[in-house]
Amino acid sequence: QYDLGTLVNFIATSDTVSFAAGIATGSVSLPLRGGTGLQVDMQVKDLALIGTRLGDGTLVARETQAKNYEATAHLANGADLLDASATIDVTGTHPAVDARTTFDLKDIRFLRPFASRFAYDLGGGLGADLHYTMHDGRSNMLGDVSFKDASVGVLATKSRYILKKEHLTFDGPGLHLDNFTVRDSLNDAFTLDGAVHLHDNSSVEFDLTLRTDSFQLAHSTAGANKFFYGDLFAGIDLRITGTDHAPKVRGDLRILPGTDLSVILPGSKVKLIKSDGIVEFTTDLRSTDTTATASDAEVLRDSIQAQLPKIDLDVRIHINDQAAFAVVLDPTTGDAATFQGNGDLRFAYSTEGGMYMTGPFTITQGGYTLEFYGLVKKRFDLVSGSTVTWTGDPLAASMDIKARYISQSASYPLVANATGALSQVERNRLQSPLPYEVLININGEVKKPDITFGLDLDRSYRNSYPQVNDQLDRLADATHADERNRQVFGLLVLNSFIQDESSGGAPSSGIVNGAARSSVNGLLTDQMNKLTGKLIKGVDIQLGVNTVDQAAGNGVYQRTSVDYKVSKSFLNKRLSFEVGGSVGVNEQDKSVSNVSSTRAAQYAILYDLDAAGRFRLRGFYENAFDLYDGEITDSGIALMYTKEFEENENARDLSRQAAILRNEEERRRAKEREEIERKKRLKGTGTDPNAPFQHGKQ
Repeated sequence: QYDLGTLVNFIATSDTVSFAAGIATGSVSLPLRGGTGLQVDMQVKDLALIGTRLGDGTLVARETQAKNYEATAHLANGADLLDASATIDVTGTHPAVDARTTFDLKDIRFLRPFASRFAYDLGGGLGADLHYTMHDGRSNMLGDVSFKDASVGVLATKSRYILKKEHLTFDGPGLHLDNFTVRDSLNDAFTLDGAVHLHDNSSVEFDLTLRTDSFQLAHSTAGANKFFYGDLFAGIDLRITGTDHAPKVRGDLRILPGTDLSVILPGSKVKLIKSDGIVEFTTDLRSTDTTATASDAEVLRDSIQAQLPKIDLDVRIHINDQAAFAVVLDPTTGDAATFQGNGDLRFAYSTEGGMYMTGPFTITQGGYTLEFYGLVKKRFDLVSGSTVTWTGDPLAASMDIKARYISQSASYPLVANATGALSQVERNRLQSPLPYEVLININGEVKKPDITFGLDLDRSYRNSYPQVNDQLDRLADATHADERNRQVFGLLVLNSFIQDESSGGAPSSGIVNGAARSSVNGLLTDQMNKLTGKLIKGVDIQLGVNTVDQAAGNGVYQRTSVDYKVSKSFLNKRLSFEVGGSVGVNEQDKSVSNVSSTRAAQYAILYDLDAAGRFRLRGFYENAFDLYDGEITDSGIALMYTKEFEENENARDLSRQAAILRNEEERRRAKEREEIERKKRLKGTGTDPNAPFQHGKQ
């Protein structure tokens, strides 16, 4: 008698759960030095595999004559029973096998740990009565496998399937299915009919038909699968032939209402891992260009090809316009597109790896959510009637897609650039917000799209605002694409048109315009700093936008500059290096010095003399521009002392709070002393000192 766990642990890894466990008793005789043949008579109590109890088992085996063996096995786990017997003759060129097995498992939940890699749920009953023979290298299987209210949950799709009373019949050459029905969690069913033939134990031949009017192929939530999630309902009529090495699939696939499926594209994986590294130089000029990267569409196509090796697939796909789809273009930034539409497509895939798709898909509704790290988050609605048409290569589909975003914006900044003097009444009227349409036009092929922007307004508003109509018609011309894109940017980021004040608009020296500029500059500065903080790690980058009025002769124009500062700290942030400067954005006066337009870089090295950073040593080289003195270059070493006055305020607050606590404590102690004195006086007069004090009585 011995413990199986102890025996297995001699060869097991450091897993906390033993591969096998149980108490074994019996005898094993091996044919050594011409003795008797193999003799096994074993009983195992509480047999368990990988922590799952299988029950009590027995194994009896013996060598009846030279190279002829007989064996029987029995396993019982409550109401679950398994019996098996076999005779094996290995005297010939090919072994001869005659084996029978019968099992009746009332509840297969105990098998869940063995199927945990692909199934999250197992249940119901499973039974079988099988007879297997092998003679002259040819195998034959007869018998039946039955399912009784069996269920399985598939991890890949998070769908649960049920087999109520189904049978698999082995008829010798292979497996036969007669109206084999699988039901989903909504009790919709698909049926399998046909056969799977075995040939010389080396290949499998299919002759199957699969049909369903409606079936739930997927029912998962976000995170369950890295490629997709949601619900997928389909009607299927497929014929499967060929072999396991080269199967052939023909038929129709219908995507039905109720479908709400999200597909996740890989997205951008480019990120700064750390700020330091090693650059390796090589003379290998024939190596692959490491800067060449595949597009998202190419990655998706390669992923599909990797999942469909050596298969001949030709399927018609019909998409109902009530089926909803979403494509998460980039999980990092949140870009996503949703769409519904009608499709009549044909998808083909050959064993050589060729992938073909033909047919149109017409969009009925949908949208595109553009989100860029908090800077822009807009919802574009797809225009009904947009199409994607395939004629062969899935990545060469031709697109004619339009997306629309409605921006409620005032018209005055748009028309002030092109109109003459406006009366106050006209200005006030143009300050009323109108529903402008920002259009994205996507044409060309999927792998090389041609994307343009447009602006439009409903015809009723165009008729009521002729100045706006003329300006929109002017921007629609291809020669004004840059200005049109600038106004689109203004509507998306600032929710307002961008007025070019240097082109004859309102003067820029007013207090209102100055305040507006400051607000916009503050917004852009804040968003750029947020953006750099999220995209660039390891260094501190600060950006600022400044706009000032610059006099030039009798006129005034705006000068905008972007200030930058990049810093990096070392030695536990006591030593830091800084590089800064300024770049002119829209300098118009060519007589202005280049230094004022694009200021040369400034450098500084700072070292904290104490851990608190109050005393700091700063070495610097600065380049500035002064209106009177012109270009100024300055360098030197400075000793800096820093004192935060807010600390004094905090100290005063703490001092005031401490004084309040002290006063409250003094009042409490004074009250206690008064109470003690009162009790002493009452005790001298014979009155109960613990009695409550009453006015007018002693």
